[in-house]
Amino acid sequence: IDGALDPETTTLCTSTPIGAGLATARTELAAIRAPQRPQYVLFVGDGGDTCDDGLALANTDALARDGVKTYVVAFDNNSPSGVDEGLLPVIHQRGTPRF
Repeated sequence: IDGALDPETTTLCTSTPIGAGLATARTELAAIRAPQRPQYVLFVGDGGDTCDDGLALANTDALARDGVKTYVVAFDNNSPSGVDEGLLPVIHQRGTPRF
């Protein structure tokens, strides 16, 4: 992957663009949406968005409005529990509304 990405031309920030990733997932899922087939995002991450927390939450909310449930597996090597306790649990809460 590293060899395929040109840091001079890529529009992603330099670390963890969760918001941009969720926006891409939303675009791709919209292109293949079918009413009879539920859609899901499974996001696996090791901490918070280093680019724009607001964009990550906005895209999670947009996915939820589209009917896409977002599940999160969150790790954090800097946390005593080993589990991210910041942004990623909030994304999970917003992305998997309880009915």
